[in-house]
Amino acid sequence: MYEPHQFLISPSPGAILWRYLDLAKFLALLEHSALYFVRSDMLGDPYEGHDLYLARRLLDETKEGADPSEETLGLAIAAEAFRYIVHVSCWHQSPHESEAMWTQYASKERGIALRTTFRDLRDSFVGHDTIYVGEIQYFDLDKYLLKADNRLLPHVYKRLSFSHENETRAYLLHTPEGVEPFRQLDALRESPRGHYVKVDLATLVKEIVVSPLADNWFVEIVEAVARRYRLDAQVSKSRLDTPPQSLADIARAKGLRGFSMRS
Repeated sequence: MYEPHQFLISPSPGAILWRYLDLAKFLALLEHSALYFVRSDMLGDPYEGHDLYLARRLLDETKEGADPSEETLGLAIAAEAFRYIVHVSCWHQSPHESEAMWTQYASKERGIALRTTFRDLRDSFVGHDTIYVGEIQYFDLDKYLLKADNRLLPHVYKRLSFSHENETRAYLLHTPEGVEPFRQLDALRESPRGHYVKVDLATLVKEIVVSPLADNWFVEIVEAVARRYRLDAQVSKSRLDTPPQSLADIARAKGLRGFSMRS
């Protein structure tokens, strides 16, 4: 179930969120009635979850071969463990589609985008897992070392290079059963890459948008799959790449006389 978090900035309830994905991930969502939360260290960003302030502190304390303080060492172990404990589901916040998101996270020929709102995402979680949701904050991390007052915060700060993603992120803190997180880092590293979290699909999915260059047969497949899983959400094809009507076409359609391109 969703819970607010004191260190996270929540979107407005009606803020529109998009999840860009391929057909296989869409099928997995329907089959499991669950969102897949991936381990933060698997996201592909080498800065993801790294506490740069703590790293600098550790370097300063260990200059010339000195041992770090017990406090700093304990914080460093906790920070490393949280990279494997924090699992995330990433959403793009925008009132409209994004050409960049189609290209980066789906496909303009075979992709799918799910549209929802923060309110509906928040209310869709139906299991016993505690889920937090907040907006990503973008900084120039080469200039600013941000001190984390909570172990979740290094997963909230991202570099300015990613600001086009305008990301809202759902968080799950998941430790495999039987693993002591601050004593068994190797076990955490070898844990599953992700974890499914149950959702109510009817609450979550408000519209399914098919990629702009998709063939009609692909749109029909998506519609059929949605019906098979009794997902009552509108399926539409993106008009992102639909060319505008020419002035001549509009004039002919309106029956306007005297409209000619001849000099």
